[in-house]
Amino acid sequence: MALTITCPICGKRNGYEFRYGGEEKGPRPDEKDLTPESWCDYVHMNKCVAGVQQEWWFHRDGCGSWFTIFRDTTTKFRKRDTGGKRMMNRFNHLPTLKIDTSERIPFTYKGKQYYGTKGDTVATALYANGVRIYARSLKYHRPRGLYSMDGECSNTMMEINGVPNVRTETTRLKPGMVIKEQNVKGSAETDMLGFIDKMDWAMPAGFYYDTMHKPAKIWPVAMKQIRKAAGIGKLSPDHHMPGKYDEIYPTCDVCVIGGGPAGMKAALAAAEKGLRVILMEARPWLGGHFDFRTAEYTSRQTCHDRAVQLAKEVEKTANIRIFTNTANVGTYNNNLITAFQTGTEKDVFTERYIELRANSVVVATGCIERPLLFETMSGRRDAGRLRPQAGQHVWTAARQERGVSIGHDLGLEAAVALHDLGMAIPVIADIREDGQDPARIKAVSDRKILLLRGWVATEAHGGKQVKKVTIKSLDGTAEKPLTVTSWWHPPDSPRSPGRS
Repeated sequence: MALTITCPICGKRNGYEFRYGGEEKGPRPDEKDLTPESWCDYVHMNKCVAGVQQEWWFHRDGCGSWFTIFRDTTTKFRKRDTGGKRMMNRFNHLPTLKIDTSERIPFTYKGKQYYGTKGDTVATALYANGVRIYARSLKYHRPRGLYSMDGECSNTMMEINGVPNVRTETTRLKPGMVIKEQNVKGSAETDMLGFIDKMDWAMPAGFYYDTMHKPAKIWPVAMKQIRKAAGIGKLSPDHHMPGKYDEIYPTCDVCVIGGGPAGMKAALAAAEKGLRVILMEARPWLGGHFDFRTAEYTSRQTCHDRAVQLAKEVEKTANIRIFTNTANVGTYNNNLITAFQTGTEKDVFTERYIELRANSVVVATGCIERPLLFETMSGRRDAGRLRPQAGQHVWTAARQERGVSIGHDLGLEAAVALHDLGMAIPVIADIREDGQDPARIKAVSDRKILLLRGWVATEAHGGKQVKKVTIKSLDGTAEKPLTVTSWWHPPDSPRSPGRS
């Protein structure tokens, strides 16, 4: 049987159109530790797996793109490839990358086996496998997909290993996970309760309090049905949570909440005074919003490089104790801090409760991005949230076209970064008429991206996904697909995971 390969852009094609590019070998060796021998091994030595392996292919007689597929080398090309259809092409050599595409992780979704990569979250693994609708909204059952990428929303709550309401955007993918949708009848893609969206005119906020109390005997029946319709998930009474659960009660002189650049600098400053410091960060790594930014911080140093530099300084400081994967739960009188930590494969616990006392507390949780508000919200994403998705769990953006509606300079930076990754950005609508950073304006102009000052997104069009968006100014309208961002504001409390 002839080899057929599914190009992520052109679809299924005869294997004669493609050129083999070698095995996928994962990230390049660190230049600081690189030797001629290690570089030679990386370039020339192959694993030659007898079974399924990930390979690079070039669509020579088609779109001219490079991509990876998974091929079974023992079946003489008869195993159907999973490169273009089951998993999107993903970049492998970005400095901000948090995944290792050479290591596959199997998981089950809706009864079928899929594969993610090491470093994936459940949400990014599903997205790479073509999933766009993760859940339905609580009340109207409107389609919901990736949005915050940081656990800031309920769009991607799913059932994992029998546990409902798991935030898949921040849950790391593990082998053998069983993932299911919740709050749907049928599937998230074709929810039979989706018709409720068409009846929103008859169901304003709190309508059931006015319409279902008379006669009084109706309310107990109505209340049960309302609760059944709520997207709170179901947990079996016989469910047993495997794993080891721990709790600790440390003390310190200074507790820093937030492991971004400001939090790390605060921790280092306190440590230099000889104080005992505890640094808590909700993400699996330090760096905050610097970690996924490749923009210049100072001469010859990017924001990402600066984050790495600070993280190394913190890690080698003896009197700083670091807790990553640790979300602040509460802050109380007399500097009592409670937190919840998720363990990794290197830890002896699965989950851990932390209760600590500190003489002083530094809150460095940064900001969260507030969305622009307009008609038909589903299907769009904040640009600031799309940046970590692109920089840390990136898949190919080639031949995708997005308009960007923004309200701050980091939105301009995000648009330029997405353009450089291969996404077509034909237009940027900036709600500000002036005040933009001249350097970022020049970067936009150099890439021949149209910048409309004083324009803003007003309505998104499409059903399950955004097809186009209306952006308006005082003197005209235009329509393009949409990614949006507006402005940053401080978290409502230290428990709100701005984390930057």
